Amino acid sequence: MLSALVVADDLTGAMDTGHEFAARGHPTTVAVGADGARPEEGGLVVNTDSRYLPSEEAREAVERVVRDAPARTVYKKVDSTLRGNLVAEIEGALDASGADTALVAPAIPAGGRLTACGYHLVEGALVTDTAAGQDPEKPVTSAHLPTLLEGGAHAVGHVGVETVASGTEAVADVVRETDETILACDAVHDDHLAALGRGARLAEREVGYVG
Repeated sequence: MLSALVVADDLTGAMDTGHEFAARGHPTTVAVGADGARPEEGGLVVNTDSRYLPSEEAREAVERVVRDAPARTVYKKVDSTLRGNLVAEIEGALDASGADTALVAPAIPAGGRLTACGYHLVEGALVTDTAAGQDPEKPVTSAHLPTLLEGGAHAVGHVGVETVASGTEAVADVVRETDETILACDAVHDDHLAALGRGARLAEREVGYVG
């Protein structure tokens, strides 16, 4: 079984994420396209090239990859400016993996992408006020992440900055006790992302990661 599967909606995201795994010493393969040969061990990053597909096609592409490449950890790579088929692809990954909960944390603090009080910011501006957020093909309909993730089959909750700033145990308690399947997470510092990852593991539930 693979140690980790990353499913990205474009090639740049696939390469960036694959590099981070490889730089930490994990054998990593990047595959272009949802079909094709797969390694049986290590990490696999698949580019479904689905950001601008119709939402149902995007969901099916993600489901097929996750179903056909079993892994101990599934990470759904999304655009840090929230373009694309977020809800469809997250729900596709959730349903195919059988995870109890998806932690959604699109922040990249070092890159100026922050999520605070549920609102996603790019270089200090609401994502909806940026050129990326106004993408003519897939505009971002709300800068409020929990709102953006609603409308699918799964209930959406919010993990606030006060929780992630409190650290691993606080995050684990939320993940362990939540009734929501999708948790939109604040993060304004790399330590907050670390607390989310460690807290999810400590909670001892099947968690899918989205970032």
